[in-house]
Amino acid sequence: MCAYRPAGHFFGRLALPWPSYAVCTYILSIKGQNVAGREGAGTARPPRRGRTGAGGGRKRAGVERVAVKSSNLVSVGYDSASRTLEIEFGGGSVYRYFRVPPEKHEGLMGASSHGKYFAARIKGVYRYTRVA
Repeated sequence: MCAYRPAGHFFGRLALPWPSYAVCTYILSIKGQNVAGREGAGTARPPRRGRTGAGGGRKRAGVERVAVKSSNLVSVGYDSASRTLEIEFGGGSVYRYFRVPPEKHEGLMGASSHGKYFAARIKGVYRYTRVA
């Protein structure tokens, strides 16, 4: 595939001002090919952990939720050990919010309007994933 070429040589139509070996290594690692001659070498990056990939694909047991009187929220649960807040919404969807301080859970449970408190102090602030 890529062969070492001294700096300044053409790589396709693009003249590279830096050593093309680094570019070849980078390109091959992006494609996930074996660059260093051993299995597993050259992988581009570890598995992505975004909003939907939290926890590295490991399934956690659900948090025990308590029903709340709200037009938007159905039930709220909190796990203090992992600082995880789990909320079930009126449409049936369940979301899990990570690294939520206990004060936020207490504030949510004590608020006169659970939906307004959620929208103002939790939504858009903490990383989350959809559970169901």
